[in-house]
Amino acid sequence: MGVETRPRQAQKIFSQGGMTKERSQKVGLYVDVANITRNGGYGMRFDMLREFACRENGEPVRLNAYVAYDEDRAKTDRDYKERTLNFYSALRDFGYKVIEKVVTWYVDEGGSRYGKANADLDMAVDALLQSENLDRVLLAANAEKLKSLYEDEGFYLARVNPVIESAVNVVTPFLTEKGIDLQVTLPEAEAFVYADRDALQQILTYLLQNAAAVTPPSGAITLDAKVTSSPDDGPFLTVQVTDEGGGIPIEEIGKVFDREYRSEHPSIPGIGDRGVGLAITRTLVEAHRGRIWVESKDPGTSTFSVLLPVENLQTNGFNHKL
Repeated sequence: MGVETRPRQAQKIFSQGGMTKERSQKVGLYVDVANITRNGGYGMRFDMLREFACRENGEPVRLNAYVAYDEDRAKTDRDYKERTLNFYSALRDFGYKVIEKVVTWYVDEGGSRYGKANADLDMAVDALLQSENLDRVLLAANAEKLKSLYEDEGFYLARVNPVIESAVNVVTPFLTEKGIDLQVTLPEAEAFVYADRDALQQILTYLLQNAAAVTPPSGAITLDAKVTSSPDDGPFLTVQVTDEGGGIPIEEIGKVFDREYRSEHPSIPGIGDRGVGLAITRTLVEAHRGRIWVESKDPGTSTFSVLLPVENLQTNGFNHKL
């Protein structure tokens, strides 16, 4: 994912001589090193990435590098351990704070073994919590997207159906373990949204993970995606995720996405998320000019809805990332 936000504009400061100078912008750079390395970013110039993030009078306040460490491999592969530790040292020399995530290994239904470090979630949480004290926030989690970051572009036209399928694949092992039935309805015609594809997948993954956590074993979850339109606002993609988690008390509905409230009250009846994951989801949705809300109309269920604008592939001039 490559997303850059600028919460506040640079301020002008008057000196004693009456001259003005621009206040340096406080910059936060959050890098998912593990994901970049796995997806074609081996040999990335992290010093140049820092220079890019701090361009235009930027001051590096947060330089976080999220790395994956395979403890099992390190026990038997001395060369891996030494190379990894040397790499961490080099990152620190460039001014990065190295945040190590230990790889956890799983086995899928086909017997294939795969590892996950979940650095992306920690990165998103840190960026959200620390962004209030920053003027510029830059997230880098995909080597392919880093080029677009250098060009100051983070969003592309993204196909909706493959993104939904990718999010479903992430939660499938957990659904299988609990015996939960997931029913997915995709748009009849292929739809596109102007979005950061990785951020869009993260939105859907968060919603499915929340539903999976709160739905009891042998329960059911539905994901319904469709394109609707209105004469005034044009076409929209609507994605609704419905769980069987018992419903949310009416007095808590308005607090589900409140980061401060969720930090102090991590447990809400009918919500599987026990942290600020849903607050992050709202931030990502709003960054895409969308809306998110939750309803508990039917007994024992809750429905999370996301509304995102759909771009017309034939009439726009955006970059196409298909």
